[in-house]
Amino acid sequence: MMPSHNAAIARPGRVLTLWVVLILVSSCGERPSPPQTAIPAPSPATSASPPPAAPEAPGARSLARGREDLRQGRAAEAAIALRQAATEAPNDPAPLFHLGNALLAEDRYQEAEAAYRQAIALDPKFAAAHHNLGSLYATMERFPEAIAAIQRAVALDPQYARAHHSLGKLLFRQGDHAQAVAEFERAVQLDSAMAEAWSGLGDVQVKEGSTDAAISAYQRAVKLDSNSVDGVAGLGLALSRGHRYDEAIRWLQRATHLDPLLTRAQYGLGQAYLRTGRQEEARKTLEVAARLQQQDTRIDELLYALTTYPNRAAIHLDLGVLYAQRGELDRARRKYLRALELEPTLVPALYNLGNLYLRARRPDLALPLYRKVLAVDTTYAPAFSGLGNVAMVKGDYAVAAQAFGRAARLDPGNAEYRRSAQLAAQAAAKGGLH
Repeated sequence: MMPSHNAAIARPGRVLTLWVVLILVSSCGERPSPPQTAIPAPSPATSASPPPAAPEAPGARSLARGREDLRQGRAAEAAIALRQAATEAPNDPAPLFHLGNALLAEDRYQEAEAAYRQAIALDPKFAAAHHNLGSLYATMERFPEAIAAIQRAVALDPQYARAHHSLGKLLFRQGDHAQAVAEFERAVQLDSAMAEAWSGLGDVQVKEGSTDAAISAYQRAVKLDSNSVDGVAGLGLALSRGHRYDEAIRWLQRATHLDPLLTRAQYGLGQAYLRTGRQEEARKTLEVAARLQQQDTRIDELLYALTTYPNRAAIHLDLGVLYAQRGELDRARRKYLRALELEPTLVPALYNLGNLYLRARRPDLALPLYRKVLAVDTTYAPAFSGLGNVAMVKGDYAVAAQAFGRAARLDPGNAEYRRSAQLAAQAAAKGGLH
């Protein structure tokens, strides 16, 4: 029996071991569609951040803890510490600025906007806060506001290379190629080692048909940062545009190695294979690109929906399912946790989070989640299977056999449950798996 909130079963996740059956569960329902074009938001700035508070200052320890949590990718924990810092130092804009960064990392757009605005209210000349507010607006596809905010950052600090780069990206997106080039060129004048600004310059030059100039810009980017995905992919695509397919393939292969989820690199690689007669490789690569494009489109739709419905747990759940399918497990975990923060008894989120922990070899964290599922819905067969998987990992084969057996009785048509129950029973009888 499915849970009472009409959850739908998505594609199963990867199997942990021979006996593990993991199913990702998502919500149902329509979402508002985003505009047809979207671009990645400019990267949040750090270079123009205010200096940290002195060790003796109010809120300094909470601020330092929050910044470290954020640096380590623990955005939710960072937000807690930074809220505390903002309470302890109500006249200091720095905790609010970093709180905005933490909330943006969690896709909590409206809260992030409020944090940045509060930081700006305390210090209207805080260029980095204006920049990151603009980055947030770009993420929310509020492009005129994004441009205005980042232009304000540049006006406050004309030496702010990151802001010039971000402004160039936005202007390029708006079709103002001449001004975009000017901003990218200003960025590299201020910081010649900014690989992403060289890549941005290459993007405009490709669009303008200046393939050789674009190749030079991308080469500069990858020389500065050999792991710059935008630079490596851009170089490969520009070489392909210049009919230098063998070179293009080498760079695009590297791009897909650096980021297997970069759709444009996969598509460009497939096209380059076609041009060189490598038909089978082209077919496989283009299939990957098509699948990624579908996922990208759905993720964009859901992220856009969050700009209108930030507290709808089902949207966070569906994003978690997509991220898990793509192997972005930490993003998936954060989305499931956010869904549960909004709706603590959301069965698919509890179950999927349990599956993530089980895949991460943390049965101690998975077990209470499966139990919570069954406290909400005692007939949810996948959760009994989850309990069986936990018991198998722990070597409690008799307990596993009982759990899998219960799952099989609740869902008689599921052959995996029956098979797992038999395997567990055999292991219990023999004293272990052989």
